[in-house]
Amino acid sequence: MTLRFWIAWLPIVLAGCAEPHVPLPDGADELDRNIVLALEDAAVPGAQVALVRNGDVALARAYGYADTRTERLNDNHTRFMAASVSKLVTGVAVLQLAQEGRLDLDADLSAILPMELEHPEHPAIPLTARQLLGHATSVRDNWDVLGALYTPHDPVVDLETFVRGYFLEGGEYHHARKNWRSATPGSVFEYSNVGFTLLGYVVEVVDGRSFDQYCQEEIFAPTGMSETTWFFDALTKDELAVPTEWARGFIPLDHYGFVDYPSGSLRTTATDLGRFALALLEPDQLLPEAAIAEAWQIAFPDLEPSQGLAFAWWKLDAVDVVGHDGGENGVSAELVLRPSRGDAAVVLLNGDASAKDLAQLERLLFESR
Repeated sequence: MTLRFWIAWLPIVLAGCAEPHVPLPDGADELDRNIVLALEDAAVPGAQVALVRNGDVALARAYGYADTRTERLNDNHTRFMAASVSKLVTGVAVLQLAQEGRLDLDADLSAILPMELEHPEHPAIPLTARQLLGHATSVRDNWDVLGALYTPHDPVVDLETFVRGYFLEGGEYHHARKNWRSATPGSVFEYSNVGFTLLGYVVEVVDGRSFDQYCQEEIFAPTGMSETTWFFDALTKDELAVPTEWARGFIPLDHYGFVDYPSGSLRTTATDLGRFALALLEPDQLLPEAAIAEAWQIAFPDLEPSQGLAFAWWKLDAVDVVGHDGGENGVSAELVLRPSRGDAAVVLLNGDASAKDLAQLERLLFESR
């Protein structure tokens, strides 16, 4: 899950002191009632959910408030921030280039990028895309830098400028100790948002298109993800779910973006992420079966026994599941695939939720008929 600092410029508007209330949709059935109860228990104002089953997005529903200030309700077209679930899209983009023979996952990235990319304490040890996908490069998230680059709009710094500034000595965002762990690359697990930002730049260098354009043309369009984008300035506020926190009342936050967007700022719907999940369960839409198997295989078993290439494994009840969770200020998300059962669930929330809260919502979806 993405871990981020509080943003000082976000306004706090208390919405009164009460127990969380989420309105039931018209014609609510038992599933709707149980999901709304789960949202109220989690103190989350709104959600979109989707269930993939039998080769289709079998269920897609929306709940609660997109904006607690105006009481605007969510629908199936409201765009939510996917937080670190976004890393799965970035991972697929990198794996597509590898599958096409345009990128060697084990090659020294300095031989691919127009810059010398090296660990300041271990310059002779190559840094690779496989290490980045498996969070094993020793790249550290420097929140003094990342926190200062949050904006109320789309990022104003492009990927190349940020990557050069972060990784090159003398760069605007460079700090050898704060940007890196001292451990040798490939020897330690260090969850890294910046690592996936670097992967976004790798895609740009290898392919020639901007990262967002590549994703639109090679991932979103082929799977019918017509309501998915990396950026939000072009969307109207009525199209977006407002990030919201709870403190004796719902606290709506301003929309925000950040420079490391390939790691966590995807704006999407549960239906679109359901289509993405379906493309992973049915190979050859985005990746062949062998490439999906490689993505799901544990990348560095001695470092982190649950981490594949972008994808991570855990258990939901007694079933092994693979996917990713995500958390941002006022946002929670999870995409869960059950390969052994051929189904998947998507949960997008405009509120802060725990792993237990997300699991309960997924359980309700998987148990629905």
